[in-house]
Amino acid sequence: MIRNHGRRTMLATGLAAVLIGSLACGNPQKRLESGPVGANASAHTMEVLNAYVEPPKGSAYHPGEDAIVFFTLYNNADVPDELRSVETSKATEVRIKWDADCDGSAEPAAFLPVHPNGTVPEPPEGGPGTAYHLELFGLEEEVREGTTIPLVFTFEKAGELTVDAVVPPEESFEAPPKGCEPGVVTETPTETTETATTEPTEVPDSPEPEGTP
Repeated sequence: MIRNHGRRTMLATGLAAVLIGSLACGNPQKRLESGPVGANASAHTMEVLNAYVEPPKGSAYHPGEDAIVFFTLYNNADVPDELRSVETSKATEVRIKWDADCDGSAEPAAFLPVHPNGTVPEPPEGGPGTAYHLELFGLEEEVREGTTIPLVFTFEKAGELTVDAVVPPEESFEAPPKGCEPGVVTETPTETTETATTEPTEVPDSPEPEGTP
């Protein structure tokens, strides 16, 4: 039974659909579904939604190159949780990056906090939980578009969750909107109070009394 359906639907609003190759199966722990862009998976109380790799320039990533993975976390539990680490057999290192203050610079994060019945805390001027991603350093082999990269997420309370992040083709890919674009900080408009000015009122001359010479 899927809970908080309305909240998860809102997180995925506006994402473009793309054709993805079939996803690997066989791990009884993970539940895979096709997402608006990427792959969805859940284990225990945690969900990873729309996990996808930034499309390669050309038709594939080559050995030794780096890649970025975008995704959304959702916690169905009534207590907070933390993403502690992510691993993959396809790269030499995976780093969690988070632009927590939405200043346009995502920095390495030891963990990502996840709200109870919610997602990662919103940046001050950004959208819900969109200012984080993974960086895969030193891909071990060629990764072609239309394939997947397996990722193992480890949470403090929910434990391990496996998802196959899809690699969409560049020519048909439309990036989902992000609430905190790199290098862009949304300014909150300041309300100004206009002071009303009163125009002087002209007083008409009093009529002359009748019979006045």
